[in-house]
Amino acid sequence: MVASAAVGGTVPGRVGARGSKSERSSTVAERRRVGRQQRRGSWPTFGFDAANTGYDPGGIGPVANPERAFAFETNGWTGPPSVSDRTLFVGSREDGVYAVAATDGTERWRFDGADGVYSAPAVVDDVVYVTSYDGHVYALDADSGSERWRHDVGSMIESSPVVVDGVVYVSAGDVFALDGDSGDVRWRFVPAGDVTATVAVADGSVFAGTTTPTGEQDYVHAIGADGGEERWRAPMDDYVYSAPAVADGRVFVGSNDQQLHAFDATSGDVLWRYETNDWVQSSPAVVGNTVFVAGNDGNVHALFAATGAERWSFETDDTLSASPAVAGDTLYVGSWGGSLHALAVDDGSKRWTYDVGSQVRSSPAVVDGTVYVGGTFGAVRAVTGDLQAGTSVQPETTRAVDRSTTTTPDSETGDDATDAGDTEVTDADGDGGDGTLASFVAGAGVAGASGAVGWWLRGTVEEE
Repeated sequence: MVASAAVGGTVPGRVGARGSKSERSSTVAERRRVGRQQRRGSWPTFGFDAANTGYDPGGIGPVANPERAFAFETNGWTGPPSVSDRTLFVGSREDGVYAVAATDGTERWRFDGADGVYSAPAVVDDVVYVTSYDGHVYALDADSGSERWRHDVGSMIESSPVVVDGVVYVSAGDVFALDGDSGDVRWRFVPAGDVTATVAVADGSVFAGTTTPTGEQDYVHAIGADGGEERWRAPMDDYVYSAPAVADGRVFVGSNDQQLHAFDATSGDVLWRYETNDWVQSSPAVVGNTVFVAGNDGNVHALFAATGAERWSFETDDTLSASPAVAGDTLYVGSWGGSLHALAVDDGSKRWTYDVGSQVRSSPAVVDGTVYVGGTFGAVRAVTGDLQAGTSVQPETTRAVDRSTTTTPDSETGDDATDAGDTEVTDADGDGGDGTLASFVAGAGVAGASGAVGWWLRGTVEEE
């Protein structure tokens, strides 16, 4: 189904009525102040966490009246940003890595030793781990930007580093596990192809998809996080530029075969496949019993994680290859046409659309009421807005379309909650109880608990 209703009409960079310039400045300052009081958060790595779920349950982002807080200019395309301790870390295609004040865009330091950084830095404690097109992994001091160590993996790196328990996992054709303190190699896994997208690490395993020359077999691999041994491999029909996301014992990954795949994380058994109308190169986001994926077909799809049945879909009329980010009950995703979209996770209704000025091919980071997004415009931009929920326009249709290839009982697909004209969404068991995604997100938010980059560079190379 398509959630296509607008909120007060869509004007690039503007939603709803606006006050005077002085009133707007005062309002922006108040939003920032309220956001800081409510939560001083972080988005420390690609996909928010090592499993690439793309979801911060305690996060808060703008839900109405978006406008630019600042733009920090670089000399080239910017990759996905990371945020920690009120500092924004972002790589540039031309001039290394920047650390920028997350509140106002003031430059704190710049590291120009890396040649072409297309990925999201990973920030752990006082160290920023960075991968570069020059084939090096760098460990930088988070406060000063000084280099602690570097390691040459011998091949260009398109992916973001993933850090778990003092180990840095990096894909650069092969998959490497490096010591976080020294950069020494702990193990190296040679896959049945080239791994170019960011890996996911969860439950003692590293998950990675391959891209191989045309005609050769691609796979999704599960690798032991401690020793680097292969645990299973699952064949794929086309390239895997999507970074896997892992949640509740399931591995979700997109492919150029135009499908989102779900595997059992322990055995590698296929659970279901969901077919879209174009390549799936972004990494999915997972919130409770729902997985969200943005496809090159221009749609954001919300699926039941257990079965692959569709909850809702939102059509943007544009190409989507950036991974979505979810903070609280709002999903954010950018498009090639330069739009940043904010959607309600429960029903796919549009909260706002904002024109950032150029193509968005990198996943946003959402922290303390602000969305940070990079792209082809040679800048990272901060977009803020109203933090209180406004009027949410319901989707025009609510018919669920089940395009998964598995056969499941009706009680598992949620089809009983998707009759035309019925906007209620039940949980994956279809019990009709208080299992809506909104109630799940609200509970997670109260508790405050717990890029794919291959596609990004691929687009760059093809256009050049």
